[in-house]
Amino acid sequence: MKFSKAPLAAVVLAFCITPRSTGRLISEPSYQELLDKSDLVIIATPITKTTDTKEVSFLPNIFDSKKFVFALSHSRAGRTLRTDRRAD
Repeated sequence: MKFSKAPLAAVVLAFCITPRSTGRLISEPSYQELLDKSDLVIIATPITKTTDTKEVSFLPNIFDSKKFVFALSHSRAGRTLRTDRRAD
């Protein structure tokens, strides 16, 4: 019994070419936009590894069944920038 490989190849190709789905479309701000909207910017370098804390939280109405563990990391501030924004 001989099978043609063309239908199988077509099905595999159809699954590979399907468009990528996105959950939510969000805008990604540039560093300049973030700087323009901020009052204080601290550029820091981590000095310890990230460790989990004992704090646990849930986000109701967002992720109902997932729990989130807080993390802690110590850093050394390298530069501090203050913006000169006027209150509108």
